[in-house]
Amino acid sequence: MSCSKLPDSTIPLLIDLASCRKWRQQVRDDRGSVGFVATMGALHAGHLNLVHHSKRANDKTVVSIFVNPAQFAPHEDLSTYPRTIEQDLRKLEEIGGVDAVFLPGVEDMYPSGIVQDVEQQRGTFVEVKGYGCEMEGHSRPLFFRGVATVVTKLFNAVEVFSDYQRFLRFPEHSFRVVAYACVFRTEGYTASAPSETDVFRPSSLSS
Repeated sequence: MSCSKLPDSTIPLLIDLASCRKWRQQVRDDRGSVGFVATMGALHAGHLNLVHHSKRANDKTVVSIFVNPAQFAPHEDLSTYPRTIEQDLRKLEEIGGVDAVFLPGVEDMYPSGIVQDVEQQRGTFVEVKGYGCEMEGHSRPLFFRGVATVVTKLFNAVEVFSDYQRFLRFPEHSFRVVAYACVFRTEGYTASAPSETDVFRPSSLSS
């Protein structure tokens, strides 16, 4: 994210890979554990619940906000996905803040560039064999490819100790993936955008 576009915040904002790595080195020098909550912004009760658990269990907590082009199919309108950075930072401040918010640009995550047509994409991507067509992948076959790719890149950037999320597992990495119950709206759908009716409910995906 460009420095000129940064909103005012009491939370340290890491705007690129260089600033993220510098912050991470400082934490490493202090020998602190780092919890990580990866998001695409438009924060809701589910995200904030994960932040709460991370803050309770770790010395430091980082939240990333990055709208990932790789998980949108060519027929899906990436430009209409809500980008609410000011509101997101305010919500984090209202729950006591976090130690840093990572705001990478597309050029940080995809230095070779990124288009939504998979056949035209260049660079390194992570395939999710055997699971890519389950759950949301059933109706969006390339969804988990895009998610797995970006979270792998984010894990490498933040060098996490614990990752807080709902469904992905990364057994080959040297950190813990911590899963918690999904947050559902009162009409029964998982929260995926801001809502005044988010409620906590146990999920079969929890562990």
